[in-house]
Amino acid sequence: MLVVASVDYRVLTSSHWYIYAGLILALILVLVAGALGNETRRWIEIPGIGIRIQPSEFGRIFLPVTFGQF
Repeated sequence: MLVVASVDYRVLTSSHWYIYAGLILALILVLVAGALGNETRRWIEIPGIGIRIQPSEFGRIFLPVTFGQF
């Protein structure tokens, strides 16, 4: 949250199409190659590092920004 808060909102709103497309692609990637956690596919696992990313959490931040620009 601190990283997103430190970015000027005009940068985010000027590239809202790219942010929205990236979020949709990340959610599709979860369906295709998502890691199982508690019998559900919610995570994208980065191999070798052992880090899991949940794209829906990024959606909580970026959807209001992109829809606000529409």
